[in-house]
Amino acid sequence: SRPAFAYTTLDAYSADTTFFIPTDAKWIAGVLNSSSAEWFYRQVSPSIRGGFLRMKSVYVGEMPVPNADKRQEAALTLAVDA
Repeated sequence: SRPAFAYTTLDAYSADTTFFIPTDAKWIAGVLNSSSAEWFYRQVSPSIRGGFLRMKSVYVGEMPVPNADKRQEAALTLAVDA
């Protein structure tokens, strides 16, 4: 029931509902997978049966992504790689 964002450098195709964010900033996946981002998303997005979130670009696009300095980017990238 939690949103899950992933980072890849591979060419990818999707058979299911998938959204792509074209960026080289791997650390953004760490922000989007955070409990703060999940809280925000639950405030702006309606949940479906069972409390599940349905990812919609109109709602994901509202999610604020803070600026990060190089140290923060490195720490978030390590979390994404873990």
